[in-house]
Amino acid sequence: GGSVGATGEFNFSVSEAYLIENGKITKPLKGATLIGTAKDIMNQISMCSQDLGLAPGFCGSVSGSIYVTVGQPHLKVDGITVGGR
Repeated sequence: GGSVGATGEFNFSVSEAYLIENGKITKPLKGATLIGTAKDIMNQISMCSQDLGLAPGFCGSVSGSIYVTVGQPHLKVDGITVGGR
């Protein structure tokens, strides 16, 4: 779960994450949350794969939920704020 504000500020819980040290995956992370702004993240993307995948999802708010299609290719983001345990 997570949320995105009208200004592009976001926070999202991550279901699967790994620490990368010196270019190698070293250990799994639990309870990670990604925090930032869309503008900052767009400026940190250095690579984009060609493996776009789409899936059904839903967008919910106080006024209700609607069905949407979600997806994106894998990205290499050079910097992002990660919070959690």
